[in-house]
Amino acid sequence: MDKTLPHEDSGVYGWLVVLACHVIAMFVMGLYQCLGPAFVALQLDFNTGSSSTAWILSVFIFLELGLGPLANVLVKKIGYRWTVILGGSLSSLGFLLTAFAPSLEFMYFSFAVLVGFGYGIILDPHMAIIALYIKKRYVLANSLVVCGSGTGAFLFTPMWQLLIERYGWSGAFLVFAGLNANICVCGMLLKTPMVRPDKRQVKEGVSQSDCMEPPISTEKRTLKRRICDLFDFDLFCQYKTYILFPYVYFLGIGLGFTLLPVHLVERAVYMELGSKRDISYAMSIFGICAMIGRLLPVAVFYFNIRKLSSVKLYGLTFVIAGILNLLSPLATTYTTYCVYVALLALVTGVLFTMFSQVVKDTVGPTKLMAGLSLSSPFGCLGGLLGPPLAGWIYDSTQDYNNAFYFYGTCMSFAGLTILVVEPFTRRCDNKRREKLARNSDVSSCFLGEVEATSSVNDGVI
Repeated sequence: MDKTLPHEDSGVYGWLVVLACHVIAMFVMGLYQCLGPAFVALQLDFNTGSSSTAWILSVFIFLELGLGPLANVLVKKIGYRWTVILGGSLSSLGFLLTAFAPSLEFMYFSFAVLVGFGYGIILDPHMAIIALYIKKRYVLANSLVVCGSGTGAFLFTPMWQLLIERYGWSGAFLVFAGLNANICVCGMLLKTPMVRPDKRQVKEGVSQSDCMEPPISTEKRTLKRRICDLFDFDLFCQYKTYILFPYVYFLGIGLGFTLLPVHLVERAVYMELGSKRDISYAMSIFGICAMIGRLLPVAVFYFNIRKLSSVKLYGLTFVIAGILNLLSPLATTYTTYCVYVALLALVTGVLFTMFSQVVKDTVGPTKLMAGLSLSSPFGCLGGLLGPPLAGWIYDSTQDYNNAFYFYGTCMSFAGLTILVVEPFTRRCDNKRREKLARNSDVSSCFLGEVEATSSVNDGVI
């Protein structure tokens, strides 16, 4: 019997999944933000510079963001539950080995590779599964999960410092090996939801996936066709609007934001806007406002401020973030600097929350995993190129304002591209849906293709 996703939220269990994903996000999305005390302790113990520990973090982030396609394949083969459990086990093993690391070079394997690989195959699945459980209140559920990064940063930063002071960096990594194992516990909840059959389709004997997909030849498919199916490269052909998202992830997030929080601090110190304690307070404001920003989409969507589509609203948010960065040289006093930091944090918080929303609205809930996994490597590439480019701009001009002009230009151009190009790509997608509807005996299957569901190769547990 053909099945479709439920049209309502999946009750208490669905919100338990949201809570589990929030806890997972505390580690996967929040932990890297609070490794400063650990890296300082490592530099003192191994008598090395900051560049060595910085490379550990760089490799870690590269793997975490770049393994989306592999995570998509694993979800297809072994399901959401076991993919997350595998990632949690590998990352906990990495923390455990790092606790007994004899040298800093060993940590390139134990922490950067093992923990980065483990988190890399968790990052997209723990975001994508929410859409399979929560539909009506997806914006709220997505915001709550993304807020896990702020919760993790808020809790783990003082925890790292306290553990290092009492047990040393080795003991701190050992404790976090145990804490990180909670990812496996939360992963046990991430089974594919039981779905209800669509009575209309059962009566007519036609499934949605049959309506959506063209007939497949009985001949043996080529290797190219198999690879496309495995990694879902067909998304680029089926949804023209989706092509915008990897580009925006590369330009607006990778190039335009990766090093921005670091330069916020360095610019304030360079301009002598206040003492180090004052600047730390300003960054605390940044963290609090970023948390609020991650919840703002709930207000935007639930208070009927939806005259713009989610994609257009996403592009407009990028433009606002870019303009704020272009105007940042006007923040020449501590007060104006705090106002700028607060506004920027609110806007970027909205950006990070809305990305999953716009991908889901474009490709549908069951293709969300594939949509996220194909976009994340582009953000990874931008994250690799952005810091050297911004650093080169500062080294060449000795002016942090030029680096912020670079960030603002990248974000603004990404947003303008969405606002200008999206109407044309949406028109192409609508024409494709109309064509498919005309060629199908059951044209109603295509009226809601954005929320149509393909079969999930996850196995119902």
